[in-house]
Amino acid sequence: MEALKLEASVAQRWFSDVPGGGVGRSLEAGLAATLPPVNGFTPGLAYYHDFTFRADTTQVSLARSIALVKWGAFLELNFHAGWAAGDDWRPDAPGPRLRDSYGYWGGEARLPYRIGAHATVTVGLHYADAFGRSDANGPFGLSARQNLWFTLGVNLDF
Repeated sequence: MEALKLEASVAQRWFSDVPGGGVGRSLEAGLAATLPPVNGFTPGLAYYHDFTFRADTTQVSLARSIALVKWGAFLELNFHAGWAAGDDWRPDAPGPRLRDSYGYWGGEARLPYRIGAHATVTVGLHYADAFGRSDANGPFGLSARQNLWFTLGVNLDF
């Protein structure tokens, strides 16, 4: 049986071209827990606090890995949903603080495939959506609500 996994993180982010100069950088700390699998599904829970935006985010996730025996690979599925609430979404912009909160959800399907001894190619399909956003809409202004994108990556082992 797998054990509970905990992960602590600290992230410093730099932004460019934010509308109206809303933010230049931010500092975030977080704690994530991955629980042992239940019937092949792996649940997760995470909390993040951004000190610059004065924002708190909670997220739940559910992952599943499906063996593709004929291909010698695994199809990785991940679904997530969360809520973000901030007291200062545009800390570097002039004027009063902009408070806002919104929910989000999404999912992805990733297929990593090992090629030879030193390379892995990963193909992914991702979807994300948000709800409950006001005109403040976080630090980056209005954006598309529904987003679907494709990724292709190559990892080389040295």
